[in-house]
Amino acid sequence: MRRRGKTAAGTQRWYCSVCLISGVRRRSDTTLRHLRRWFIRWLTGIASLTSIATELAITRRTLTKWFEPFWDEAIPVPQQVDVTGHVLIVDGVGLAR
Repeated sequence: MRRRGKTAAGTQRWYCSVCLISGVRRRSDTTLRHLRRWFIRWLTGIASLTSIATELAITRRTLTKWFEPFWDEAIPVPQQVDVTGHVLIVDGVGLAR
């Protein structure tokens, strides 16, 4: 396989000179990494499901289906903050599944 230009979307196209077939390789590991990043951003941040779906140009239902496998994974705990003051403000969200 050798490089043979780019698609209209900008991804690398590959060409086999033996079987005369061209194609695009997709990496599932990068797809999962990006989806996991969006999931954690939604879960721990202030971005809503609707805003993330709009940013990715998909529906909320599709985004919910994509996020389904990540519910069984452990979410990384944010770094501990050194509290030296007398007031501690905690913000939490309860999620029902």
